[in-house]
Amino acid sequence: MITPMSIAMLIFNPLSIALIGKISNRILIGTGIIASGIGFISGPALTIGISELQGTDLTAGQNVLNVMRNVGIIIGMALFLSMLSGNITDAKSQTYDYAVGQINKIDVATSSKTTFKNKLHEKLVSGNSNNVNTSNKVKSSTINSTKRNELINVEYTKIVAQKQTELGVAMPETVTTTIKQQVTKAINKKINTLNSQITHATKNIKNHLQNKLTNSFLNLYTLEYPLILISLITVFIFKRKNS
Repeated sequence: MITPMSIAMLIFNPLSIALIGKISNRILIGTGIIASGIGFISGPALTIGISELQGTDLTAGQNVLNVMRNVGIIIGMALFLSMLSGNITDAKSQTYDYAVGQINKIDVATSSKTTFKNKLHEKLVSGNSNNVNTSNKVKSSTINSTKRNELINVEYTKIVAQKQTELGVAMPETVTTTIKQQVTKAINKKINTLNSQITHATKNIKNHLQNKLTNSFLNLYTLEYPLILISLITVFIFKRKNS
């Protein structure tokens, strides 16, 4: 936030100073309130504030206005960041509640759902960071090929052992091959369905979080509209003082 503000002041402050006397100070300050920010306001405001001061009063007036401007910037930034931090915390909490509902729709064991929820709780709720890039950390935990092969082998070994126990003899290779193919087909179908559910849920959670984080910023600017309107009215209601 500091860098963009500094750049804006670097561009607009000299421009506003150059326009003083050519354009009404009311218009310059009004333009700053609506669009250009403090860079377009500080020059005309300083001119108005010290226009009738001379000598030591002029120096003192400049110092007082500069201090007031800096104090205002610091208070404004502190207030903005504090409110933003609160909004981001609320966004993450709301996203976690939404994520719990998405996870409950996935066709996995309750223990796996609990693991997913704990990981998301750690990232979204328990974490101390209010980084707005949190959505990039919500990753899809699908079943990879290594885990897939492991599940196939476990299920295949279990079925073969069970049938051999029932028959009391070793089964022919053709039979075990057929069992392996059937197990592989069944496991692949289940895993593909499960991976699709996990990917869909992860996408929904990331989109939900991104929307909530975006609103965290936009809601702050929405609150500023009444203040902007009041500031504009204040600028233009006062009559010009006659020389």
